[in-house]
Amino acid sequence: MEYTIEFCVGCYLPNAMDFANALLEKHAHDASFALKLVPGDSGQFDVKRDKEMIYSKRETKRLPVPGEIESGLRSFAGIESESASVKSCC
Repeated sequence: MEYTIEFCVGCYLPNAMDFANALLEKHAHDASFALKLVPGDSGQFDVKRDKEMIYSKRETKRLPVPGEIESGLRSFAGIESESASVKSCC
């Protein structure tokens, strides 16, 4: 299983690191686990699992909350996010 987090470095580096740490802790003993952090476009925060998009900030209009990425859900309409208060540069 390979996760890729593609994100705007100027906007979401701390968020990407937090989610990377959470994924590493969850999958620490899984020999098939891999994680990539990829600098992306302005305002971008996308997560793919095995090349399938499982989260896109552009689709949801907000950053994910803990648990969403790990669940593999694609739509989070109506869920309030603590991350919504994160000031974005983009």
